[in-house]
Amino acid sequence: MSLVAREKKSATVEAMSSPTHSFNLRSWLLSWEIYLLVLVAAFLRLYQIHTTEFDGDQAMILGMARYAIEHGLWIATSNYASIRIVNPPGIIYLLLIPAWISANPVSAAIFTALCAILAVLLTYFFVRRYYGRLAATIAALLYATATKAVFYSRFSWNQNMLPLFVLLLFFCLFWGVVERRKGWFGPAVFLIGLLVQLHATGAYMIAPFLLAVCLAPKTIRWRDVLLGAVLLLISYAPYLIWEISTHFSDVAILLTPTNRPTLVDNWALVFYQLMISPYEVPFTNTHSLLYKLVPFIGWLRNTMTILLITAAVMALLKAVWPTKIATTAQQKTIPVLGAIGRWWLDLCSTPYRCGLLILLVWQLVMFALVRHSLPLYLHYFIIFMPGPFILIGIFIAKVVLWFRERGSWNVLVSAAMVLLSLFIVFAQFAGTTADVLDMVQGNFHDHARSNPYYNDLASLQHALTDADQLAQKQHLERVYIAADRANALAISYLASQMHTPTTIFNCKECLVLPTHTTGPVAMLVSPYSTFVDALLKQFTQAKLVDSPPRLGGDPFRLYVVSNPDQLPSARQTFSNQLQLFDTHLRLIKFNNASWQVSHWGFLHAKPLSFNSTYTYMMTASPASQSKLTSKGLCELSSLHPGDELLMAFRENSATLPLKVTVRYQESRPYDLPFGPLALETGVDQITPWTTLKIMNGNGATLLSPATGVAPAH
Repeated sequence: MSLVAREKKSATVEAMSSPTHSFNLRSWLLSWEIYLLVLVAAFLRLYQIHTTEFDGDQAMILGMARYAIEHGLWIATSNYASIRIVNPPGIIYLLLIPAWISANPVSAAIFTALCAILAVLLTYFFVRRYYGRLAATIAALLYATATKAVFYSRFSWNQNMLPLFVLLLFFCLFWGVVERRKGWFGPAVFLIGLLVQLHATGAYMIAPFLLAVCLAPKTIRWRDVLLGAVLLLISYAPYLIWEISTHFSDVAILLTPTNRPTLVDNWALVFYQLMISPYEVPFTNTHSLLYKLVPFIGWLRNTMTILLITAAVMALLKAVWPTKIATTAQQKTIPVLGAIGRWWLDLCSTPYRCGLLILLVWQLVMFALVRHSLPLYLHYFIIFMPGPFILIGIFIAKVVLWFRERGSWNVLVSAAMVLLSLFIVFAQFAGTTADVLDMVQGNFHDHARSNPYYNDLASLQHALTDADQLAQKQHLERVYIAADRANALAISYLASQMHTPTTIFNCKECLVLPTHTTGPVAMLVSPYSTFVDALLKQFTQAKLVDSPPRLGGDPFRLYVVSNPDQLPSARQTFSNQLQLFDTHLRLIKFNNASWQVSHWGFLHAKPLSFNSTYTYMMTASPASQSKLTSKGLCELSSLHPGDELLMAFRENSATLPLKVTVRYQESRPYDLPFGPLALETGVDQITPWTTLKIMNGNGATLLSPATGVAPAH
């Protein structure tokens, strides 16, 4: 069956006032291009998916889904947005499916990739239904091979689910506006609500929705309005309960001025163009496979931009140009408002033009982001996908059909357009394949991919598995993990699946050790936590046994650690939580700076639990110079009685004693009570800072300055 044959059949749709679109599933499934689409989309989105990104956001949303399943909770919110409001719970409800199947984060990544593959198929079905087989094949292949579309399909994140539901929304809109059928309004309202739950940019879909309402008001029934209101209320009910309980604090944040200047710039256009480009400009990663292809695919960026602009102009002309032109005499006798009304009635009576106008409005609302007061990010433009590829597919198909209908020589031009389309698809596929291979092979710099740095799931799981197996093989009682801001939440989620008891601590200024009676333990140190290495070398017997590799950055370091110090009797006890072993500080030099280290021990136990932390903050200042304050912070995922804590303070005075105060805080997930139910939220329940006091009631202790100690190397 020819790809162009369907174009001839659908060409008359432009002139039809009430088009009918046949849907023969059996004949469509016999179309060879569908299987090519599935093969290409699946390869690019599922190849070595175990190397998916797994940072704090991914750990948080999947952890919330698992937490809800394990504790039988309804879900009121998801995680925090960048503007510090809590998002609605849509993404968590979606992730209940993979979370129920497996606790392994790979399941969530596969689920996201499968939804993206389904979005590619829906692109094909949507365009084929309304614009023909050739347009559908070109649009879907362009979308299937687009670099950024593939990138956002390979890891779980709220907004990565947008394209699937955007396409479902446009099926609803075209059902009412183009096919003039009833029953589309209620599902469309629900889908817009879901899009807003996934990301605030989903609100931009209100524009094509309102246009659809204006173009096809007779297809909307009162029961459709009621259905939409009920579906919207049900989907937002848990979130409304949360907002009511917080007196609509998130709404207040949204309505509060940002105190930032309003900017008018071209960043929206830059990001929009990047979504259809094979690489960022300038592309400076000389170690990547994609860099080697840049000379051969560099033309894609401008070519896709020109095709999109041309396609948008063509669609605009077809949408606004009336099908019946009034004579000059009629134009003179018709008032301005009458002419506009006549044009509007003509537009509403031409479903084909209405459909093009809705597609255009979907893309044109992007210009609203040209004026902004908040920073723009590339993922804000996922909401417009796969619109550009649909417009380009329609344009190329129309050009091919126009030339094919005008004689034998013009057939060569139409064939050239088809070949150009195939050439673009092949070039995109090559560039995207190189980008995927770069990601799974680590041909990138982790600090350039994310802030503070990028973490992939395979590397994290490999490092934790190595530590777990080392502990089991050598009969070590515990595993200690020195985490940092980039990986703490991800490691905390994965550590709950380890067989060996685990303690995770934030290693910026502290080191947690077992007591000397425990014997050797395994300690996994984060890639850039070199201060921990210095502390281990200075104060323990540590043997480096492995360096688990990471994609795109420095490796972890795995030690077997023994604590050689036999503890003296505790000098002071703080609120039955913490004890001070030595009133003398010890000196360590690191990165051309001097640090003074204090020695403490834990007295109480706290279990490892999802998103729960226990934090000690120590403030040290010279006894007679309170302005020279140094702080040490240690955040732990669990507490084990008998464990020791080394807290370091940057040296301010080498001769004066330090006055040290200790404060303690706990953070755990907050479940909102609602009658007999409990609603999970993405909010932390944080206790106030409590100052720990010595048994004599004093809230501070004096530590003697460090004496000469050999520096760490």
